[in-house]
Amino acid sequence: MRTVPAQLACIFVALASCNPAGSNSVAFSASVQDLHTAPAIKSWDYLSSVHEKLSATRTEALLGFDGHKGDRILIDAWSPDGSPRISHPVLTLRRGRHGATRGTSHEEEPGHAIVELTLPSTAKYVLSVTSASAESGDLTLRLVGPSDRPRPSEAALDLTPTPSAEMTTLAGRHLGRHYKTGAHWSDRDVSDCLDQLTADSDPQTQFSDAQKLLMAARTARRDAPPQITAKQDGQITAGVEAIIGDPTTFLAQVAESDRPFALYVLTLADYFQDGAVAWKSLSAQGTDALDQVNALVANWAGSGLNAPPTVRAYTRKGALYGYRVQFEADQVDVDGSPLFSWFADEFFDPDLTWLGDGSSAAVLVDAD
Repeated sequence: MRTVPAQLACIFVALASCNPAGSNSVAFSASVQDLHTAPAIKSWDYLSSVHEKLSATRTEALLGFDGHKGDRILIDAWSPDGSPRISHPVLTLRRGRHGATRGTSHEEEPGHAIVELTLPSTAKYVLSVTSASAESGDLTLRLVGPSDRPRPSEAALDLTPTPSAEMTTLAGRHLGRHYKTGAHWSDRDVSDCLDQLTADSDPQTQFSDAQKLLMAARTARRDAPPQITAKQDGQITAGVEAIIGDPTTFLAQVAESDRPFALYVLTLADYFQDGAVAWKSLSAQGTDALDQVNALVANWAGSGLNAPPTVRAYTRKGALYGYRVQFEADQVDVDGSPLFSWFADEFFDPDLTWLGDGSSAAVLVDAD
């Protein structure tokens, strides 16, 4: 694979990380009537790559995608290593098949053309790919823009802890920048924190408060000498256990949308343990986990698993509360070099019902 100049690589990283609310692109319309074109337009989307071949009988390739006003995009094209080379690819971006030209390419280096612009309007865009010297050969093209792809946005999880101001103040006396060695926990400190924990009405706030409280107690317990008594520490743990319950209670009382959050943030405070589980032991069951992983990969056209998924089981006192399945899916060039990588982060119930996705969007992979 060819080397991308450092300055261009920086542009790609900036674009791929940009994901303003409501700016996700949608699938390119298969309807050709409104574009006055033949079915030669290939559907495309942000954070995706395609491979095209130009020849004497196919002098132009057409790629279509839906763009939104203000989207900052970057398209690049090159001939893969070991393929017939097109030395001067030309990219022309139009609004619709026969609309006004919105962007034309320049060569970043010989054989490597790019288009970079901010889309002026929400519309269907068509990219024309040709060769300036009418050469025959292969091209790989990437489209980078603000998108959650391939993460299913309707199941996207925000796993950022959101503790209440009250718990931040109460537990903060024994944690973080407010903490000082010798700040012993009093019985009043413990009861005030537990009262706040039970008063929380929002589940994610409550789980965040539980995390902060457990971490404060852990810090005090590990001090030399300990700044919290065993009895006080036990009262805090019992208070958290009361809102979580056993797996049956947890599944009955905590909504599906909140379970991944609880599992994630409370594991950070060592309330849950997350031990490794062999993927084969899950996939052999023919459960929703295997189907869901395959569906997520298939939803990102042209991608494939980099390696078998890794699995972590969330447990407490030997009881199973859920699973976390992580894997890497890549879109690759014709020579096998990765173009985009997606580091998926999926959460499942004990019965392997899918709960949601905690991953970020795909990222561009560069090769030196």
